[in-house]
Amino acid sequence: MKPLLYFLLFFISIVPSVNAQSPTTSQIDELKNKVASKVAELKLVEKRGITGIVTEAGGTKISLKDLKGNIRIIDVDELTEFADVDGKETGLSDIDKGMQIGAIGLYNKESERLLARFIDEVKMPEFIIGGITRKDSESFEVTLATSDGKEYQVSIEDITKSYGVAEDETLTRSGFSKIVIKRNAITIGFFDTKIKQKIIATRFYYFDNLPLDPKIEAIIPALDESSKNVTSTGSGKKLTPL
Repeated sequence: MKPLLYFLLFFISIVPSVNAQSPTTSQIDELKNKVASKVAELKLVEKRGITGIVTEAGGTKISLKDLKGNIRIIDVDELTEFADVDGKETGLSDIDKGMQIGAIGLYNKESERLLARFIDEVKMPEFIIGGITRKDSESFEVTLATSDGKEYQVSIEDITKSYGVAEDETLTRSGFSKIVIKRNAITIGFFDTKIKQKIIATRFYYFDNLPLDPKIEAIIPALDESSKNVTSTGSGKKLTPL
């Protein structure tokens, strides 16, 4: 028994005593600075999404023009996931100039750059502003002419929501029969994949009291008797435009 007791006493004697040390003031200050720095960093970063048209892609970044016309920088890394318009997995090498994409990730307010986590090819709607120059009641299509001389076929479908815009800017739901030529209009929709310059409208707005651009009015074909629009006066009588 004694040899064991001597061994324990010897073992205890050679183990150094460990005293708890209180952190110094400099260590506390350093910790506070690290916490403050991290908090400030977190305040600068937020989750955000950006949509636009690619102007340049390569290396580890993508430049795109957003819906307001501003150039945005999208950074990518090994965690960034890419997908095409059908949802199939792609990569940075598949991103081309002129492509429409949406990016979701961490936006740094200081650098104004987005570190993307997901980048998807998207199909954004077209916005066409012009004047109604033709109306085809059989195919439920109207023609919009723009001030730069372009013409677009606009298909009014079952999914299309049409509105008349009054002078006081109130909106009234309207069917195809209420749409008349020589009116300013805005259409929102997607290009037909088979017919060039044809738009499948999701929204169609026409304005009753805004004068047409003279350039647009000049190309409107002369109306024959069968295509003249008849407008209700609200009193039971109808007026036919001269």
